[in-house]
Amino acid sequence: MAFEPKEPQKEIKYQEARIYSDAELHNYTEEELKKFKIKHSTPMCDDLEKGPWPSFVADTKRLALHRRKLADNRMLIDRDVAEDLLGQLELSYEHGETHWKHGGIVGVFGYGGGLSEDTQTFRINFRPLPISTPSGSISREAIFTTQTISEPCVISGSTGEAG
Repeated sequence: MAFEPKEPQKEIKYQEARIYSDAELHNYTEEELKKFKIKHSTPMCDDLEKGPWPSFVADTKRLALHRRKLADNRMLIDRDVAEDLLGQLELSYEHGETHWKHGGIVGVFGYGGGLSEDTQTFRINFRPLPISTPSGSISREAIFTTQTISEPCVISGSTGEAG
């Protein structure tokens, strides 16, 4: 028996829900990225960019540059959140311990949340966006494509809510 909603539901399409235009999504050049410096010194994080594998640090720096170039009225959360995330991660590497309040990241696989201990230096917090594997699926790789992950993230980002 299939689930039937009590009221008709409008299908939300990615193009309708997205909050940034293509021009806003691609608002910097590779040359600007090479010259870009985040506001915190992060030598240990920077070392993670040197390997042959993709680096979350490089991706976070791209996001930081992207956010720095957006207009103030185009952001739902603080402009510096990506830079502060790397700054706090660097501090955690230096001290050898996490700096998230409430005992660190929640210990459930694939789920986390937190708030920085140092809210004066790092104005960051994050909430999870759980995306479950549909029942009967064989592998996550068969389901999770860039599009299947992007659409819920755009919708979540436009509302400011997760989950």
